[in-house]
Amino acid sequence: MEMISLADTVATVSNAAYTKAKEIELNPKRTALGIEEPTFDALHAAVAIEYHADYFCTTDDRFLRKLKALRKRKALDWGLLPYFVSPLELAAEIIPK
Repeated sequence: MEMISLADTVATVSNAAYTKAKEIELNPKRTALGIEEPTFDALHAAVAIEYHADYFCTTDDRFLRKLKALRKRKALDWGLLPYFVSPLELAAEIIPK
């Protein structure tokens, strides 16, 4: 709980974010297995989008590639999207040189 006290905003998963997460997660393999729930990563990204985060940082390289590809193709028609970055990319962006 100590970390939460440092936060400016505590985000919640709205129905809209849940729907966005399902769009991010579109995966024929998961659908074929009958899995309809989005992953926590997709929920996390959808909430970041909904709350207009500047950056969305993840260590999951596969998920990061997917998010960057969706952004590049403009497949996510949700207005302004955060920059999807790895921790190293984020550090390069925010640490003064």
